[in-house]
Amino acid sequence: MMNYDQSASESNTKQRDDYSEDIGMMGIYVLNGIACLVGLWGISCLIAGLTNSGDLFHFCLGWISAVIG
Repeated sequence: MMNYDQSASESNTKQRDDYSEDIGMMGIYVLNGIACLVGLWGISCLIAGLTNSGDLFHFCLGWISAVIG
């Protein structure tokens, strides 16, 4: 009887460990997805800025004047 209870508790511990690993991996996937969306948003803003300024020179000139003031 004692061995049965011990093995049952070990399997419960193993299941909890598996769930915690799955939850951790899901968190990593969510954070990577958010980072991907932020990167795509930055690229789209860069492309929009290039198309609005006309060419790369005026884009860099506008960026420098925005940073310096």
